[in-house]
Amino acid sequence: MNSQFFNIAEEKLISKEWNFRKRQSSDYPEGILVTGANSYIGVHIISELLKKKEGQIHLLLRAKDSDEAILKMKSAFDRWELDNFDEGSVIIHIGNVCEELMGLSPDEYNLIINEVGQVIHLAMNPLYHLPYHF
Repeated sequence: MNSQFFNIAEEKLISKEWNFRKRQSSDYPEGILVTGANSYIGVHIISELLKKKEGQIHLLLRAKDSDEAILKMKSAFDRWELDNFDEGSVIIHIGNVCEELMGLSPDEYNLIINEVGQVIHLAMNPLYHLPYHF
């Protein structure tokens, strides 16, 4: 096999026995985590969640600090002509899904574990030129 190709059929996760058990929705916390929050789909989902969701909404963004993350969200809401972004209605986490603990401190990571029952995963690695297994 050419070394530049990766055969996904050989991936061990595909044949792994997962042993999932059915849970009641009451077993999960009310919060939602959205990764890739400032993407086109992300901001549209967040706009709807802000109108309808009662639990905590956590956003994971790649940014140098919370001011930059808020600016990214406001710019994305403006770009797609959505209502104004209200940073007081969400909890913003500065991190990256490609890093251990999503680049968060252990305390912040545990906060997400304890408050989030659903994840809307929209983040992606913008390095399009790399092979799939990266």
